[in-house]
Amino acid sequence: MNDQLDTFARVLGDLLRNHRRGHHLSRHDVVSTMDNEVSVQTLASWELGTRNMGVSRLVEVSHAIDIRPGTILGRAHDLVFGTVDVPLATLNLADLARTTIPELQPLRPWADLRAREFPPSCTPELPLTRASLNNLATLCDTTPFQLIRLLR
Repeated sequence: MNDQLDTFARVLGDLLRNHRRGHHLSRHDVVSTMDNEVSVQTLASWELGTRNMGVSRLVEVSHAIDIRPGTILGRAHDLVFGTVDVPLATLNLADLARTTIPELQPLRPWADLRAREFPPSCTPELPLTRASLNNLATLCDTTPFQLIRLLR
């Protein structure tokens, strides 16, 4: 179990770092918004998974990078303990919202709505998992294979 917890810390750190970078924030940007003084080096050690962070610190970091703590913990849990649907690709919501491909028209309102949830400084992208691909294909009345071809 100890190996899994070490892996969990590394995966959680990777997710935090990737989300921070996705919002174009430096480590310095993050620590400067936290209530309690934390060094950039400490944040780096959390992101690398070499140091464990407490719940209150996770909440602070999560809020600083604009993600719910439960969301990021859930993702890390699913990746480490095997209940995740691995992303097959990344779906650019802004591109999908503007598409003129007739078969993809049913997805435009959904993509537009979801894209608006992202801060203006971020690219509105979502992971396209097998489950989400199947659901989107159903909405378009097509097969997952055909949907992938249409999205390229």
